[in-house]
Amino acid sequence: FRNPALARTLVALARDGGPDFYRGALARQILREMAALQTGEPEFRGWSETDLASYAVLRRQPLCSLQLKHRICTMPPPSSGGLALLQTLALLNQATDLSLASAADAQTWRHLARAQIWADADRLYWVHDPLDSTVPAAALLDPAYIRSRARTMRTTPATPPTPGLPPGMDRYPYGRPDHSREQGTTHITIVDEFGNIASCTSSVETVFGSRHLVAGMVMNNQLTDFAFEPTIGGRPVANRRLPGRRPMSSMAPTLVFSNGRPVLALGSPGGRSIPHLLSRVLLASLIWNESPQQSVGLPHLSSRGQRLVLEQDPPIPWPLPLDQLQTSDQPARQQRVGSGTALVQRINGRWHGAADPRREGTALALP
Repeated sequence: FRNPALARTLVALARDGGPDFYRGALARQILREMAALQTGEPEFRGWSETDLASYAVLRRQPLCSLQLKHRICTMPPPSSGGLALLQTLALLNQATDLSLASAADAQTWRHLARAQIWADADRLYWVHDPLDSTVPAAALLDPAYIRSRARTMRTTPATPPTPGLPPGMDRYPYGRPDHSREQGTTHITIVDEFGNIASCTSSVETVFGSRHLVAGMVMNNQLTDFAFEPTIGGRPVANRRLPGRRPMSSMAPTLVFSNGRPVLALGSPGGRSIPHLLSRVLLASLIWNESPQQSVGLPHLSSRGQRLVLEQDPPIPWPLPLDQLQTSDQPARQQRVGSGTALVQRINGRWHGAADPRREGTALALP
C-alpha cells in the first residue's frame, strides 16, 4: 500500500518540526483539504485557522500504583484503561492468594473475570476529561476502598456491579451510560540503546477513522468515544461531549518498575477490552513467571456485562478445562479475541520482546 501524500507530510514534519502542523504550510494544506470535504458533506463545518493553531498537547502525570509486587505506571484520565487495569489487579489481589496461583488455577481466572467487570463499573461512570472536573482516580485506588469493593464482589457474586462511592464522594453526580465501542487502535513498544522506553497506543477510533484522508493522514472518528447521550435521568453524563474536551478512551500503555528500574513495558489495541487483556498479560508475566511469548500468547478472557467471554482458538491452548470457568451466575461464550499486545521485558539484564500472534506485527532487535 503506497501513500505518497503521507510520505510528503512526514518529510515536512521532519524538516520543519511540529509547529508547521499547527501554523505553517502543512497547516494551510490541512485546512484547505478539510474545507474541500464540505463539497461532499454540506453539513460539515470544517476547522478554522484558530482551531488548529490553538490546539495544545497536554503533558499528564502517569497513574501509578503498587500492584503484583511491582510499581505499575499507566495512562491517566481521560483514558479509563489505566485506571481499570490497576483496579482490576488490586481487586484480584484482594480476592485470591496470588502467591499460590498458576495458569492452571480456575479460581484465579474466575476472580480475574469478576475483577474486570467491577473495575469497568467504576471507570465507565467516573472517568472523563479532568479539564471539566477532577476524576477521583486516587480515591478509586485507595486500599480501603478496594477492600470494600472486593468484599462486596465476593459476597454478592450474582449481583451486577454498580459504581462505588470512593472516599471524598458522598453522592452520584452523573448519569450512568452504557459501554461504547472502540476499534481502529494500534500499539508499539520500543526500548532504545540508551534505555529510553516508549509505550505508545494510538487510535483513530473505528477502522480507518472517519474514512477521510487529509494530507495523507487518516482523520479520526474520536467523537464517538464521547457518551452518545449527554444526560441520563436528568443528570449529566461525565463523559459527555463538550467544547475543548478530550473523550474517554480505553487505551492503557504501561510501564512496570522493580526497585526503581523499568523491567517491562506493554500495551495493546482492543477497545474497551484493553484493560482486560493487559491485566491477564501482567498476571502471567509478573506472577506466573511466564516468558514474554507465553505471557502474550496465553488465552484471554473478558466480560460483556454479566456474560463471560472466553477466547476461542487462542495461540496457546487453554491450560485448564473451560467448564471449570463456567459459573451459574455468569454464562460463558467462546469467541475470537482481537488483542495485539506488544511487550518488552528485561530478563537477566537483557531486553526480550514479544508480539501478539493474533494480529500482524513482530518483535525485532535492530543493530
